[in-house]
Amino acid sequence: MFGSKRFDRFRTCRVAFPGTTIAIRATMRDSLPAHITLYLTTPLERTERMLREVIRRASIEVSEPYPLVLAAPITDDELHGLLVEMGTTLSPTEQEMTKCWMVLDGAEPSHAQLMQAQALSELISWSDSQWLADILESERLCTHFQPIVWIEKPEDVYAYECLLRGTTAGGDIIPPARLYRAAGSTRMLSQLEKAARSTAIASAAQHELDTFVFININPSSFSVSDLDLAELFRRVEQHGLAPDRLVFEIVESERIDDADTVLHFMKEFRRAGARIALDDVGTGYNSLHMLSQLKPDLIKLDMQFIREVFRDAYKGLVTAKLLEMARELGVLTVVEGVETEAEWRWMLEHGAELAQGYLFARPAANPPSPSFAPSQERASTPR
Repeated sequence: MFGSKRFDRFRTCRVAFPGTTIAIRATMRDSLPAHITLYLTTPLERTERMLREVIRRASIEVSEPYPLVLAAPITDDELHGLLVEMGTTLSPTEQEMTKCWMVLDGAEPSHAQLMQAQALSELISWSDSQWLADILESERLCTHFQPIVWIEKPEDVYAYECLLRGTTAGGDIIPPARLYRAAGSTRMLSQLEKAARSTAIASAAQHELDTFVFININPSSFSVSDLDLAELFRRVEQHGLAPDRLVFEIVESERIDDADTVLHFMKEFRRAGARIALDDVGTGYNSLHMLSQLKPDLIKLDMQFIREVFRDAYKGLVTAKLLEMARELGVLTVVEGVETEAEWRWMLEHGAELAQGYLFARPAANPPSPSFAPSQERASTPR
């Protein structure tokens, strides 16, 4: 926390601050001028130091024109990147307690509009919504593919998983974590998920994949209506994909709140001929509960069960029991995150059917062929 003297000074500074400000309220289509001055003020000394460091790392000049107030002259293009860094560096509480406002080129902030200063968290959400809306409207989403291979014959591809990526206006790849972070903070997760599924379907059809195709379904955005399902399968039909080659993968099963709704749509997917996979089985109670509810065709074991499993007897026992349970249920198992031959050999010896990971291929825009060639010598699993 902060000392009382600093807080009293902070309050006095805010009330007596001179100048003219513009509030950070905008619609999705509003645009900012080319040059802006971003003002920030916080009662937390630690937060102020962190803000200075973030601004300096971005090679932006920072000044203190008034007590406890930082000023950073930036361009419209620099704003989003700077706010992304602030959002990842500061805690939610620090973002909430930092107040900010922007002024146009050369203008001075005024007392008349000072009280319209908003929390930094609101500016970050506003910027994320602008940024993500532009990506969706410009159709700058793309799909990368990663193969899922047979354990016994890792050169043979069982399926490709469709993995979401974005692209900047300059063509650089935007990682999915950044897209989902922006979607989560701006309540645009449903729009992002819908666009991601459409992109995956179109991309899979474009590459004429003759394998199964995994498409992710996130239950935290599961508000798909019957009409949306009809639209989804119309897209599948329009692109010439066979529904019985699709596998809808339920990701983040720990976040499923409305199991009945999920079950309803899983039945509709199955009715259309698609298969169901459940991700991250074993990582929490809810995933095991959903296993009994959904009765999936496939389950995925998270990489935490795979990483150096041959060195950890406790982990090995848990993973072996999960594989045994899947076999008894007649469910195919996909082990994720396989990165070494030793991990692959352990899974082979313990009856896993399918595998996915960097050992075989990294995700790529063009569906990659597996590159792993097991050594000829079938050495025993390391201990």
